[in-house]
Amino acid sequence: MLSRNKSLLLGSLWIWEVIFLCVLPTCITAQIETCKDPDSCKWAFLNENSEEGEEDDDEEENGEDLDDYVYPFHYDVMEMVETEVDPVDLEGDDMRAISFTSVDYISDLMQQRMEELFENTKTAECRALITEHMAKFVNSLALEISHPFQEFGLELKNECPEPVHHFNNLPKGMTREKLMNRSYRAKEKTFIDKPSKLKLLYVILAHDKPEQVSRLIDTLQSEPNYMKSKVVPPTFVVHIDNKVRSDETFRVLSEMYAEIDNVHILPGGLRVSVVWGAFSMVEATLNCLKYIFCVDERFCSERKEALSFDKLVHMAGNTYPIKPNKEIREKLSKYPLEANFLYTNMEPLKPSPDSWHYFVECDDALHRIYRMKALRGNVGLYTGSQWFVMSHEFAEYITRGLEEPSSFVYTFTQYARHIVVADEHFFGTILRNTKFCETQHNDNFLYHVFGRWDKSEDQGQRQRCLFPNPNHCGRSPIFLDSYEMSALELSPDLFARKIDDVSLLDIIDIHLLRRKRRHTRKGLNLNEGQVMGPHGALLVDRMSLDTDMPMCLGTMRSSKLVSLLPCFRSTVVPTLEEDWFTGAVISEEVPFPASMTWLVGRCSTDGYLNFIDGWLSGSAGNFTPSGPRCHIKQERARRLQLCLDGKTDNLEAVPCNFNHEKLFSFGPSPFVVDDSRNVPVGSIYLSLEENDDIIDYCIAELSNEDGEKYVGFVYCEEDEHVIEFAVVPFIVEEAK
Repeated sequence: MLSRNKSLLLGSLWIWEVIFLCVLPTCITAQIETCKDPDSCKWAFLNENSEEGEEDDDEEENGEDLDDYVYPFHYDVMEMVETEVDPVDLEGDDMRAISFTSVDYISDLMQQRMEELFENTKTAECRALITEHMAKFVNSLALEISHPFQEFGLELKNECPEPVHHFNNLPKGMTREKLMNRSYRAKEKTFIDKPSKLKLLYVILAHDKPEQVSRLIDTLQSEPNYMKSKVVPPTFVVHIDNKVRSDETFRVLSEMYAEIDNVHILPGGLRVSVVWGAFSMVEATLNCLKYIFCVDERFCSERKEALSFDKLVHMAGNTYPIKPNKEIREKLSKYPLEANFLYTNMEPLKPSPDSWHYFVECDDALHRIYRMKALRGNVGLYTGSQWFVMSHEFAEYITRGLEEPSSFVYTFTQYARHIVVADEHFFGTILRNTKFCETQHNDNFLYHVFGRWDKSEDQGQRQRCLFPNPNHCGRSPIFLDSYEMSALELSPDLFARKIDDVSLLDIIDIHLLRRKRRHTRKGLNLNEGQVMGPHGALLVDRMSLDTDMPMCLGTMRSSKLVSLLPCFRSTVVPTLEEDWFTGAVISEEVPFPASMTWLVGRCSTDGYLNFIDGWLSGSAGNFTPSGPRCHIKQERARRLQLCLDGKTDNLEAVPCNFNHEKLFSFGPSPFVVDDSRNVPVGSIYLSLEENDDIIDYCIAELSNEDGEKYVGFVYCEEDEHVIEFAVVPFIVEEAK
């Protein structure tokens, strides 16, 4: 129901590694367009032991219907590649002539394969390039040597002093969460004295909407009058895609900033035509880096000197800040200048041999040549986001390394040019395999939401299905709208994408970048983490109020599942007043207070929360129909916080981090009429965007096939199952 991010994993099927497999009809080439959009993108189907336009993070995983496709097994392969040869054709003494006849037999399927590849080309130059690279694999068979990159990796050296971990074999005391939440560990720690002196350099990749790119630049350097003289203004380097349809954007921005010293529009000769999933995305970023460090006269500003900066922020043209510039500088300044904020999957990728291929890029398309070996030796391939905040030292290391044949960067680049979605592997792999691994803080402070899978049967999205299995396709972050404002407000991130809605940009400017703290009715402070007060509250099922034992939402110590548990000690119930739920309780009356105490907040501030006689209800705001959306959490020992989570069919309490499935709304009450929402009175529910619609899921008591009751979710229209909650605050009695 709520498992938007679940993926079905296809087991790896080893099949004979013969060149003829590549020429089977299922090996198609997909033409790619440039508008490609993880926390990091985890290409789960590529990972053998996985457990789970142009400037886009794209996440390629299994689609939802993988059971329909099975890679051929050995005997199927042998039948598919079988060629019947007539010995009569090979009679005679002229071995040269006979060999030509033999090659004709052998190359029959190859001719079909090349014809399919050429159907997706436009120029003779591209067809020549494909032929040259296909010949590398065919010729390796003829010479009885390894295929290209088959032994690659042995010549690379992992210089990271940290151990490599695998999620299914973690050492004692290490959890997946701890591994993914790693922060800066290097001994070198240089801090800037004043955040206002932090020199930021923004690298922006764009392909259209010059007015939005200009607005982004203006917003990122906008300061209150009293701060302008105190803040070091940021620098901008902007890359515009080199396609014809982007020429007007390039012209407009070049003219707009021709006389502005701190904004650099990368010159026309350095523009790259970016292809979805191809290395050209990395090439565009690398050209920006070369320009920043002025590596030669071609890659240099008119001043003929490198640009000065402390932190390089890499973003897309459809990104926008969701925190004021002051907060951006303050947050980045809390970490050492040497820190690199790049989100990666901390387990090295081990691609399935059926899912890792060698690609060639030409004619604005990726062309799949043949299967390719993953990296070997002690070097790991890491998947991560292409959007990052990078230190000056690491940025220069990458830039200089491109020209140094003995460097990790130079060698790995040769490999990365032929892998799929290189932008999501290139920077993370370099970071995790070099001395800079200790400088990683595994977060890029970027908010985005992934949408639907791009299916191969959707002709408009076939360009994202690059593998023999037609269900191995990509997906992209959705374009955000005003529905996302609650999440944007509560997010700890600094930036958000993808945004192309001007009205949303206006709302962000007013409510986030120039926001003020505010309270809601009855003194409930939406800006804090304790809307119901510092001691929390019981969430009581109103259907049980008049029974022998009221039932409350709670957790068991050994399980993350949330259940309805007895609210009180048995001796307390007879002493309860008739309307006890309109007042308050003390923790001594509850058998397991730590497991049954819920804190509400922080909450978004569009709309109102109302608390009257045990009814906590929400009222719609200007752009949030549900009213404020809140975290509902418990505080445990050692500062552990558990948040209600709706990622699965069962209601769970899991360690708090930020995502949509942890933001709950409150239904109306008898005292506050709200006809705008079709949700039951007293309900607690999630609103999730699915297929361009907002679907409300209410917390409900359900039964499984064995008749056992559990707490889960139903569509809020199914109100016979929905739990109607009374919210009863805890109070602490003062010692006499």
